[in-house]
Amino acid sequence: AIIFFSSGTTGLPKGIRLSHRTLIANVELVRKTQGIKCGKYEMVSLSGTDVVYGVLPYFHAGGLLTVLSLLGLGVQIIINRKFDAEQFLGTLSNYQVTTALLVPPVLKFLADTPGLNPEALHSLKYIFVGSAHVNESLVEMVKYRLPKTNIIQLYGTTEAGVFVFMQPLFLEEKIGSCGILLPNVECKIVKLSSNDECEEKEIGEIWLKTSTMMQGYLERTTDTNDAFIDGWYRTGDLGYYDFDQFIYITGRIKEMIKVRGWQVDDN
Repeated sequence: AIIFFSSGTTGLPKGIRLSHRTLIANVELVRKTQGIKCGKYEMVSLSGTDVVYGVLPYFHAGGLLTVLSLLGLGVQIIINRKFDAEQFLGTLSNYQVTTALLVPPVLKFLADTPGLNPEALHSLKYIFVGSAHVNESLVEMVKYRLPKTNIIQLYGTTEAGVFVFMQPLFLEEKIGSCGILLPNVECKIVKLSSNDECEEKEIGEIWLKTSTMMQGYLERTTDTNDAFIDGWYRTGDLGYYDFDQFIYITGRIKEMIKVRGWQVDDN
């Protein structure tokens, strides 16, 4: 159905193949997640009255798949050709945006903007933020400036699906976590030395099984085979889980440098 290109951990572009079934699975995953109870936690719920604005471009999996999935909920989506810092706040206010899909640099823009008026953004109920680790102090700064807005961190990959972990609502004590497993997602965190599963709060590599998994890398059979062990996708991301099964991302096995949304190999 679609091929996204990502630099991956080798530094060379890889074509990530997603089938029609995978795209439908993304839409279904978002639909199933709406307002569900995950143990004692409740997930966010969006409807046709919500207005959504996202900053990621639509050649990016997080941009396109999010739009396709949210359209399935009947929400209104504000589409922009390119992020413009000068117009950003005006767009949120003029269109009465209820939900913003941001990345950490834009969240920092909100934190640093002088004279930010919370009343002008009174409609903004939720900020979803992903694509990279979010500093806890940055979240605190934005919450201080926009006290009525709930900041929800999430995690995903182009290969395994853009919705893998997500924070439930109103979790002040879990700032820094990217949330809990969403429906149809399996996860284990394994030791780098042995591939045995880690204990609570022990850092290891995050492995995933999802209904939204890619079909492999385009014309790169060896890379595809190397990405999986016994059906588990090796994300290359490091993290741990706490006693409530919340996941925390701490880094990558091989660090990449993010430049304006692009991943650049540090070599």
